[in-house]
Amino acid sequence: MNSSFTKKILLFLFFTLLLPSTLMAQSERKLIVRNNRAGSMEELFPKEKWDQARTIIISGPLNGTDIAFLRSLLSSGNVSVTLDMLHARIVSGGNKYYQLLFPNYTSSGIIGENMFRDCRGLYSIILPRETRTIEERAFSGCTSLRVVEVSDQLRRIEQSAFYGCSSLTTINLEVARGLQVIDVKTFDGCRELRTVAIPSSVHTIGRQAFNGTLVEKVFLPRSLKTLGEEAFQNSHLKTLDLPAGTTIAGNKLGNLPYLESVSVESGNANYMVEDGVLFTIDGLTLLKYPSLKRGNYAVRAGVQKIANGAFMNCVVLTSVVLPPTVTSIGENAFYYCKAMTNVNVPDAVTHIGEKAFYDCKSLSELIIPEGILSLGTKFAYGCKRLNRLVMMSPTPPSTKKVTDSKAVLYVPAGSVGAYQAADGWKKIKNIQEINF
Repeated sequence: MNSSFTKKILLFLFFTLLLPSTLMAQSERKLIVRNNRAGSMEELFPKEKWDQARTIIISGPLNGTDIAFLRSLLSSGNVSVTLDMLHARIVSGGNKYYQLLFPNYTSSGIIGENMFRDCRGLYSIILPRETRTIEERAFSGCTSLRVVEVSDQLRRIEQSAFYGCSSLTTINLEVARGLQVIDVKTFDGCRELRTVAIPSSVHTIGRQAFNGTLVEKVFLPRSLKTLGEEAFQNSHLKTLDLPAGTTIAGNKLGNLPYLESVSVESGNANYMVEDGVLFTIDGLTLLKYPSLKRGNYAVRAGVQKIANGAFMNCVVLTSVVLPPTVTSIGENAFYYCKAMTNVNVPDAVTHIGEKAFYDCKSLSELIIPEGILSLGTKFAYGCKRLNRLVMMSPTPPSTKKVTDSKAVLYVPAGSVGAYQAADGWKKIKNIQEINF
């Protein structure tokens, strides 16, 4: 018999014998769990069956005892389990399923506080059909969790529900057409989350809800009343389109290093956009300059306040001219404007916030007017090329730290001794009188 033909026959017989065992192994890794009595799920299969399962499909009632058992299966990061709970029901009763300071117990229709917290073996989950609320830290620290399918009955996602789910890529919120609240830090630290669809029913997005995500574009629904402080901070958001009825809490957008454009729907009573820059509707406060907007910029006449983080991370901005009406420069206002070589501080300015010019690496001179009343700590830290810091006030303004550069500090005649003795200022080695 031909040796090549013999090899083919042997290979065929080998894979024929192997196939049933392979299918058996795959089927053994899937458990279909019909839990007819809450609290009895652990008894349905021997321990080795549970330990081998990689897909668990559950139907029936689940109380705290059942959830505690599930947590024990999912606590290890060495496994990767898909959990299908579509036909399961969370009910009250049973033992506590988690305790940090206080014990957590199940409530009907709710993915409870800390329910799957730190379950590093959870890969994906389909939530029960009757889920109305995902409570605080329900999935916090589930670092292997990639996919979440929510219920169309979902109304609220509470604080830090998915905090630190660093592998999360997919959660379809659009099916939850009654969802009203995405709370504080809900998706904070979900650094693989690129897209999110927010239902038209949502009226509140909490502070830092999408902090640190890869979200580039998001459609904010017209129903949105409150966009929390720094809701998309440190994300990859490229465009921000504010609906007519939306208010930004505290007027703080935070660090948006990839922001290219801002727009405001006609009829918004709080904000306006001019030359691609966001202002309060009265034009008195500059709120946000897009981080990737290039070139030089002259702030519109009449502006009185440069908001916290207004120019933060504007890495291609080369210079800024502030009008004489400006009285306040907020904290982090020009943080890491690394290409900015020139900025004037008007004589009317009385307040400069903490780290206002932090890491402005190309800035060579900074003149602070005589009328300054408060000066934030580290306002000129990281300005490596700063060689002239001029203080027009004969009395050293109170501040803890000024700069870590080798800049010469110039002060009014007769003020050198006062600056050499003042906290924050005395660390500057070269202090001279103004002679120019």
